[in-house]
Amino acid sequence: MLRDLRRAERFCRMVFGSLCVMICGVLLLNAIESRFGRSPSVQKVIVQPEPGSSIVRDPERPMPLSAGNDDSDPQQRPADAQSFDFAEIEPQPILTETFQANPEKRIATASTNPELPLPSPPQELRISALTEKQVLHIKSRLRDLGFLSSAKRGVWDASARNALRDFKVVNGLSNDDVWDRETSNRINSPVAIRADQSIIGNWSAAPCRSAKPSDTRLSMSSRGVKSSVGTVCEFHDLKVTAREWHVKATCSQGDERWTATGKFSLSADKLVWTSEPDVSSYFRCKLGAVD
Repeated sequence: MLRDLRRAERFCRMVFGSLCVMICGVLLLNAIESRFGRSPSVQKVIVQPEPGSSIVRDPERPMPLSAGNDDSDPQQRPADAQSFDFAEIEPQPILTETFQANPEKRIATASTNPELPLPSPPQELRISALTEKQVLHIKSRLRDLGFLSSAKRGVWDASARNALRDFKVVNGLSNDDVWDRETSNRINSPVAIRADQSIIGNWSAAPCRSAKPSDTRLSMSSRGVKSSVGTVCEFHDLKVTAREWHVKATCSQGDERWTATGKFSLSADKLVWTSEPDVSSYFRCKLGAVD
């Protein structure tokens, strides 16, 4: 009996000693953990950018460091809870290399938006820049309006330049042979003034059907007039109205030179020249335009 009690006592002491060792171990472990700290479970955070957004890396902002010092993908690096407070860390989206223009500078880009005004074409258009077909069309219009006698080829020659000048003067445009936007619009207009509605053309001192070879004939253009007797006059200070042409001309015949100042008046197919010395009348001869 006494022997059994001693055995039970020894067993209890062993159990009690084991419990004491376990309790001391737990306390010691808690002391170690409270002393050196324990990292909580690590959570990987991956933030995707919003659709349609383009994020640009700021070179002056350092990348957040993750636990450890490995060279793995920065998008997959876990954040260290001890170094950073998750409540204060802004999500770091996936970064892409994208060029960002200076917002203070305005960037001009071409647009096909039909609501945007297109640049106006140049005021002066070069005949040399036109195709042969386009030149032929211009010459055909000048011929149809009576300023040019022939338009068989799409060549911009002296006769075409002279016809264009006559057309522009008759239609109240500038006195030159420049092909510009205003001339282009006017020559294709249904209300363009024809040559036979002006003093441009051929004239005779007698009605053409009954004219004699000795009757004076005139060939008139916007640059001047030539007569069948050899008189040539070059117009200066030309002023054109609806039915009158006021001119100051330098004339010559052989060795003789003089200055003529007067006006041509148009009434139907009759042309009247009025100046201080005399008044002369002429009749239109419908023989085609003057080249």
